[in-house]
Amino acid sequence: MRGFLSEVPGFLPGVAASLVIALLAAGRVATALRANRLLAFCLVVSIGAILAATLTPNTGSFEPPPGITFCDLSRVSLAPLAELLSLHGEPGLNALLCLPLGLVIGLLPRSAGKIVLLAGALALPAVIEVLQGLLTLLNRSCSSADVVDNLTGLAVGVVLGSAAGWLWIRVTRTAG
Repeated sequence: MRGFLSEVPGFLPGVAASLVIALLAAGRVATALRANRLLAFCLVVSIGAILAATLTPNTGSFEPPPGITFCDLSRVSLAPLAELLSLHGEPGLNALLCLPLGLVIGLLPRSAGKIVLLAGALALPAVIEVLQGLLTLLNRSCSSADVVDNLTGLAVGVVLGSAAGWLWIRVTRTAG
């Protein structure tokens, strides 16, 4: 994690900006999604963290492999479970990055806004990778593996959030 923070110096300032934006926007986002302010706050911060981690300039050198002109498409399958569970490699960090967004989406009440948000969240990793490939000044590289890992984290988050929301409803109904 320390290596990530040194390679992506814009991450912490980006998260700080996300916190401020979330404080200012949580009420409107909550109203739009028919959700509570805390979930709206967490939603904005999680999206901001993803953008800060992926679309701020990179000080490291992650050059695409030789022969790849735009995007490394060499992995389009799930990473091995050990790599996804490790925070010492890219697959685990990429999955972890999108897990909170998925968790918040899973916890949101059913609504048309939730469906739109989920669709946007599913498209977000691919859009980010294309932007990383196009915006060479970011010193980033486009990779299909990152998309798969991000979607893995998003899916796990949605499942966990949905299960927690379902359980919360069941517990509060029987307690009340």
